[in-house]
Amino acid sequence: MERARCRPRRAVVTGALLLLGAWAPSGEAQGQTSKWAVVGQVGGPTTAVAVRGTVAFVGVGFRLVAYDVSQPNAPREVGATVPFSDRVLNLAVAGTRAYLAVGTAGLVIIDITDPSNLTVLGRWDSPGSAEGVAVAGARAYLADGPFGLRIVEVSDPASPVPEGSAFDMSFAFDVAVQNGFAFIAGAGSGLLVADVSDPLHPREVAALDTPGHARDVAIEGSLLCLADAWGGVRTVNIAEPAHPVELASLALPSWAFGVGLSGTTLVVADGSQGLRTVDLTDPRHPVEVGAYEVTWLHHTSGVAVADGRAYVAVREAGLHVVDLASPGLPVGLSVADPLATAWSVTVLGDAAYVAATTQGLRVAALGAQPHEVGRLELAGFSSRVVAFGPLLAVGIGSPLGGRISIVDPTVPAAPREVGAVALRGMRDIAAMGSLLLVAEEIGLQVVDAANPSNPEVVASVTYRDLEDPLSGATNAVAASGTRAIVTGAANGAWIVDLADPRHPALISTYVPGDSFFPVAVAADSEHAFILTHPGGLRVVSLADAAHPREIAALALPAMPEWVRLEGTTLLVAAGTLGFIEIDVSTPTSPRIASTYRTPGLSSGVARAGDRVVLAAGDGGLVILEPSGIPPALTQSPTAASGGPPLDETPWPSPSSERARESWLTRIRGSLPSPRIAGSPSAPMALPAPGTASTGEGRTLTVTSAADSGPGSFREALTAAVEADTITFDPAVFPPDAPAAIMVKSNLPCPCRDRVTIDASNAGVILDGSEFAGGPVSQGLGLGTNGNRVMGLQITGFSAGLLISGAGNTIGGDRSVGRGPSGQGNVVNRNANTGIGLDGANAAGNRVIGNLVGTDSTGTRSPGGQMLGIWLHNAGTGNVVGGWQSWEANVVSGSATEVFLQNTRAARVIGNLIGTDPTGRARVGEGNVGIGSGPMADNVIAGNVVVASMFGIGIWDVGSRFNLVVGNRVGVGRDGECIAVSGESAMEAVGLTDGPNLVADNVLACNPRWGLSVAGQESVVVGNRIGTDPAGLAPRPNGTEFLGGGVVLGAGTQTGAAVRTMFGGAAPDEANVVSGNNGTGLSVTGPGVRSTFVLGNLIGADATRASLLGNAGTGLNLSDVEAAFVQGNTIAGNSGLGIVEGPATAVRFRRNAIFSNRIGGISLVASGPPAAPVIAAVTAQRVTGTACAACVVEVFSDQGEQGRVFEGTAVAGTDGAFAVNALPLTLTGPNVTATATDPSGATSGFSAPARVPHRPPRRHLSRS
Repeated sequence: MERARCRPRRAVVTGALLLLGAWAPSGEAQGQTSKWAVVGQVGGPTTAVAVRGTVAFVGVGFRLVAYDVSQPNAPREVGATVPFSDRVLNLAVAGTRAYLAVGTAGLVIIDITDPSNLTVLGRWDSPGSAEGVAVAGARAYLADGPFGLRIVEVSDPASPVPEGSAFDMSFAFDVAVQNGFAFIAGAGSGLLVADVSDPLHPREVAALDTPGHARDVAIEGSLLCLADAWGGVRTVNIAEPAHPVELASLALPSWAFGVGLSGTTLVVADGSQGLRTVDLTDPRHPVEVGAYEVTWLHHTSGVAVADGRAYVAVREAGLHVVDLASPGLPVGLSVADPLATAWSVTVLGDAAYVAATTQGLRVAALGAQPHEVGRLELAGFSSRVVAFGPLLAVGIGSPLGGRISIVDPTVPAAPREVGAVALRGMRDIAAMGSLLLVAEEIGLQVVDAANPSNPEVVASVTYRDLEDPLSGATNAVAASGTRAIVTGAANGAWIVDLADPRHPALISTYVPGDSFFPVAVAADSEHAFILTHPGGLRVVSLADAAHPREIAALALPAMPEWVRLEGTTLLVAAGTLGFIEIDVSTPTSPRIASTYRTPGLSSGVARAGDRVVLAAGDGGLVILEPSGIPPALTQSPTAASGGPPLDETPWPSPSSERARESWLTRIRGSLPSPRIAGSPSAPMALPAPGTASTGEGRTLTVTSAADSGPGSFREALTAAVEADTITFDPAVFPPDAPAAIMVKSNLPCPCRDRVTIDASNAGVILDGSEFAGGPVSQGLGLGTNGNRVMGLQITGFSAGLLISGAGNTIGGDRSVGRGPSGQGNVVNRNANTGIGLDGANAAGNRVIGNLVGTDSTGTRSPGGQMLGIWLHNAGTGNVVGGWQSWEANVVSGSATEVFLQNTRAARVIGNLIGTDPTGRARVGEGNVGIGSGPMADNVIAGNVVVASMFGIGIWDVGSRFNLVVGNRVGVGRDGECIAVSGESAMEAVGLTDGPNLVADNVLACNPRWGLSVAGQESVVVGNRIGTDPAGLAPRPNGTEFLGGGVVLGAGTQTGAAVRTMFGGAAPDEANVVSGNNGTGLSVTGPGVRSTFVLGNLIGADATRASLLGNAGTGLNLSDVEAAFVQGNTIAGNSGLGIVEGPATAVRFRRNAIFSNRIGGISLVASGPPAAPVIAAVTAQRVTGTACAACVVEVFSDQGEQGRVFEGTAVAGTDGAFAVNALPLTLTGPNVTATATDPSGATSGFSAPARVPHRPPRRHLSRS
């Protein structure tokens, strides 16, 4: 957290000052002077809600917004606060006040007497991350993230007074208080209970383990309901608070994030699946009875219940008001959906027009108090908006291409579409008079919009180098006089003459001397300014357009996303950094004039007078204006902080000292039965394994290998009716010498349900190499339900097997039957797809025991297949593989082995991907093991995965609520490395959005990173990264100069890693990150914030008894904000234990840091405080001086680091501190100390001091 240093303990803070904090210039770190201040912010994700009377108070991004809901079918915004320095994560309303949990900004208290004039009364800057809050009497009970429960006396809201704390080494997400007890949703620690009858000295009295991640609690009488994320919901009897008893659990389709109680009805905010209603008439047998669903690309995160209605917070889609009069049929009454994601922006007059992704076009007034005033719904993904004359062009992408919508903004409150034109795609737009130039991925299209009601494409150009198909991909465009400057993904830029717009002419191509990836371009009449990944600017002279030449280059501190040229200034939307201003008045010497860091992912920028308006992704719309405020004043305001010394209890807390099942076992036990979407409670019946049909049908035997005619397979397919079985004559199709059916045209589908095709006792090849029926061929298509396909070999088609029906089973037990692969199918050498599940009706299918991409032995791949198994827009409940060993598919040799695209609630379990059937040897050269984009609520568990580039990739916006559990990536079933060719691999597992769970995996032997994380709120626990499955022997990721264990870093499309939880308080949540070549854990921005690194082993083995160091630094932190490094063991690394580069508010707390070869902690930046000075040491006590009001931690060590945490104290205003050893005497032989200042930044270790020799204790005899 960013906090003012050396603050007084109590102070009043005004609302305006709360603008400062995380909204801060980043230029100070680069030696520049900041000139910007935030003067407004609009929009952001809707995260939390509470209701008082006829007003709903809603957390929207960085503000609290009040809605009048007296008319439930027409909620109306009536007021809002100023933006705070972090998101409003939760809130509670008591009387005339709202108490907000504002993440790293702590507790904020708001006067809500007049909802149209919400006023900040005060704030307590908590030491952790304020996640949830409850109020009882004169006290607020704060779930303070890694600091557990904090109790704050708030009778004077302007001067909150911190009192006691409990479970201060457990993570607290939420809290409810009843009858002197606090019930805490403790993340991986489950339900925690504290006796708070003495608020100065609360007692930890109970802990109830749960299989998920406890997020929210609701209480009514003696019944407590717990939202347990992927563990569903749990009902608990709290009649005896010190002895809570779990009554029941209920698995849900997604992750339970929030709960609310209304009589015997429980309402649940269920991740991707909206609101679920549960009947609790018998709490021992909860029954899901109804659902109010939202699109699965959205995240339902909070709910409040009042007056028979549920008020539901959907992060991307605002506040939903739902009638609960009939809990089994909840009815949506209305939606208040403020701007959630700002992707692009342009300004006309005093209004900003925002391309708002799935929310179409949004309009914000840019007055003294910027606010949203208008909207235009547009189907698709609105990604770019530009002005031309008095009109707007909005670029919209869709799965089928793109389009431009022409919008008349004359009335900002009611913009209207006046015309539209379809395009091949949509990446960027530039205006050239009434011409619109479109970079649409495969080239340039020119749109004449002189007639706005009927715009037309007048030219389409593709410049494709046939030797490099990627070079024709275009992603950005700018106008330069009558020329278009078009950048390509791999070929620099094209200069195109548009003097005759209907006949574009290529003038020249700019090809740089080195390799880079162009992402944005701006131009004037003589220069093109090309922004690149990695972060850089290239200035290209166009004085001689036939011979463009680079005249300057400039490194940028972040990866840019978009750029606008205003005069001689480039305004850069700098992705996870925020904003960069570049002076190009001398094009040969561009220089960075200023930077400003904003939360979110900035991908659009515009000028409004002297203001800059940023489209900052889920940071909403951010308005900056020049300010004389020096950088030092952009810290958080003076606010109440500190409190009594932290509880002097040794780590770990008692609640974490328990053994639990493995994560894979726990996840398997808590998964719901597969079900088809739209059926809230009835599990879907899957076909029984190892069986064919019900047996009431006929048996049709194929007796000819001809493509058609009597006895042919084609004839049998045509004749088959429901429940029939098609078999193959072994005399014609010998198992040991398979015969080929040369398929000349697409085979007929089995047009009835429950048809079995059984070649398990024969040798049958469906060969499409002589296909003559059209450009697209498929071996077999199943559009009906309940069919089985076993024992076929399918090869040589465009797609081997396509399933668009439900409940089908493809494959079986390869040990059953006399055929080459038994009941399993062999599917290889199909140009596009081996096995495809396509469309919403493709639900509840099973793909088991097949050999995909290999020959019938599974030990060799003929190659030539793009996708092994492809789930495309598929329905729910599909299963690839299974928990039994015989259900494993061997999927090896395709470019991408398994790909899940726009898929929900599928399971990829227990497969061998990129290996042979033993799971010990590499087969084929597949680039991607399991890829996705986007997908939600899927389970990827128990697989062995080896790939040349990406092991498991959870990619794209909207890829959330997935479980990646118990996989081995880079190692075989035996835990030994499986080599991949070359060193092109990126990571074993990569996440670009969240939340997702990565648990209990072995990620090892990969040439770069074991794990890469970007996006929001993912949980990473219990993995072995760089070791064998036991966590005892090295299996390194990375090389000497590249990669390592884990990187939590910046993304491009989905933003940086934000609120990542890496580890946890319970022992089984510890990640072992050891034995890697390179860095163990790298947390690096820009944009990475609120990172929780808790309880891990970095450089130690899984027993904690032996060292297994990483070859580089144990933990590297650079360009991050608000990181909590707590309770970890960081030891035995060949470099330093911790290196902290330029960063803000990085807190080290109760870690064991020792035996790192170069040293313990190295602080590169000047921000953290100086280390304490130890003045005196006795056997029980350490005294000295540190920064005023700093938290001092004392450690014992053999050398100069800190192996054993001994105790903590808060230094006085004079800096003096005294720490008493826990429990009685110091361990020694040396002691060191660290200091954490009120801003949340921690020093390095002090110089060591010797513990005086202790004489041996005297022992008295019994006599």
